[in-house]
Amino acid sequence: MFETLAFAQTKFYPPHLRSDLLPRLRLVAALDQAVKVHPFTLLSAPAGYGKTTLLAQWIADCDWQIAWLSLDEGDNDLTRFLAALFYALQTVGLSSTAGQANGDYPHYLGGGMYNRDGSPMLRNLIFSGNLANYATDDIGLGGGMYNDNGSPSLTNVVFTGNSSAWLGGGMCNDESSHPTLTDVTFRTNSARDGGGMANDDESHPTLNNVVFTDNAASAYGGGMFNDWRSSPTLTDVIFSDNEAYDGGGMYNDDASHPTLTNVTFSGNTAEAEGGGMSNYDGSNPVLTNVIMWGDTAYTDPEIANYTGSTPVVTYSDIQGGYTGTGNINADPRFVHAASGNLRLQPGSPCIDAGNNAAVPAGVTTDLDGNPRIVDGNGDGNAVVDMGAYEAPQSRKIYLPLVLRNR
Repeated sequence: MFETLAFAQTKFYPPHLRSDLLPRLRLVAALDQAVKVHPFTLLSAPAGYGKTTLLAQWIADCDWQIAWLSLDEGDNDLTRFLAALFYALQTVGLSSTAGQANGDYPHYLGGGMYNRDGSPMLRNLIFSGNLANYATDDIGLGGGMYNDNGSPSLTNVVFTGNSSAWLGGGMCNDESSHPTLTDVTFRTNSARDGGGMANDDESHPTLNNVVFTDNAASAYGGGMFNDWRSSPTLTDVIFSDNEAYDGGGMYNDDASHPTLTNVTFSGNTAEAEGGGMSNYDGSNPVLTNVIMWGDTAYTDPEIANYTGSTPVVTYSDIQGGYTGTGNINADPRFVHAASGNLRLQPGSPCIDAGNNAAVPAGVTTDLDGNPRIVDGNGDGNAVVDMGAYEAPQSRKIYLPLVLRNR
């Protein structure tokens, strides 16, 4: 698989232009004209004649998106070459738009992308307006992406405006799929279950720095739906303004036990129970350093538990209160929740109120990329904040006092 191949990053970027190089204006103009007229242009010259320099000078003056790939003898292997080409294309930011998975099985899977037994590495992509819906049976899985026993790695990816007739408007992970998501946004996706993401059949994705906002599910899990022993791990994640019939932000069912650390829920709505989160059939999520505030539902606006579900909630701010070590029930003082700014104002009770031991190893920054564990209240002790954002370190400023005799 592609994830086993390692490449030097210099393969994917043109060389730095030295300041003492003479501009080759005539050749740059000729190359520019050729590229605009012809779909394929080959630049050929003996070694040492400056082909690479000419291309670098042309790129410097070009306002197009350019993918660069330097080849060597090792790239004679077809698999290696295709993997390198795939990575190079991702540096310019590709998109999957208006895909239609609307046929009989398996053609109702993955409107934008279908990964079966594969684990591609995806960077700088947008999945937009894709659809998974076989109208004859009213079924569809993974409007933006469907993973079947696949574990792709996604970095800097956006899922927006995708839809599915059943599971996962943005993404559906099925049959023991374990993708890793970093700096990913799910926005305005829709499905019956899991407007943003659905995880089914023992799928355990890992999410770091991920945002779910304005997603909708007609049934369960506006932001995320976890079913049949699916237990994702979430760190520095936001669920805001998602909606569903049950579980506006997240819905957990059939012994699904997600782990949430430094996650913020706000503005999510459910017509029935669990504006923030609903747990059913022995689902026992673990919440640490979490904020759940400003979610709404007919009953249990923040956390709804049924049929033997007993979440473990500690060092968290839960509106209305929740039993657990270190939990509080106090306005977190978001900067401006109505506009989606869920950062903490100075003086927030969530500053320096979390549990450092819960922060996963290797996590050193918050959702904004700021240092994760700092002394935010100025008491001399660096303690992690609750929620996806860390308040800046408190600093004392001493001003000189000048006394004058008159």
